[in-house]
Amino acid sequence: MAKPISKFDLSFANSGLSPDNISKAQLSCEATTIGKAHLKYLAEKAVVTIYYLGTTADLARITGAADADGYCHPVFLGKQYNVYVVAGDRKTTFQIGDIDKTSVVNKDSKEIARILFHELSHARFMTEYPNQGTGHEAGAGESSFLNAQVTYNVSLYDQRFLAWIQAFENQV
Repeated sequence: MAKPISKFDLSFANSGLSPDNISKAQLSCEATTIGKAHLKYLAEKAVVTIYYLGTTADLARITGAADADGYCHPVFLGKQYNVYVVAGDRKTTFQIGDIDKTSVVNKDSKEIARILFHELSHARFMTEYPNQGTGHEAGAGESSFLNAQVTYNVSLYDQRFLAWIQAFENQV
């Protein structure tokens, strides 16, 4: 097997996003102990392709996952995964009457790193613990941020998966 391969979806290029935040996010992920462990494990056990997308609408178009910033698709469960990471946010730049003019802006590299790590955690979980789900229940949704602290609905997460996510949050 090999190190995950990164690709930029056409939606990323069409959005005018900069790859600089992607590079920073990948370095942030690789700089943590848990991130290194995930990447090493996946390099030995699975093939992972990471696709960076422009917006959540692009993710929904490709995967059907609505209202999500990332998605891990098992191409061949336990062996091959496509990981999708949304790197842009749609922002209203101005309004003309009832019409909003929007543009796509780069997400913060730390946010991209969180999404990337979360999706890599799915790939690792499904590889390491086959037939035990993806790491959390469908609908676990976004983590909530309270005073710059990340909180989780722990009842929706497998405790092993949640431990990885919390370890990453403490290291990034």
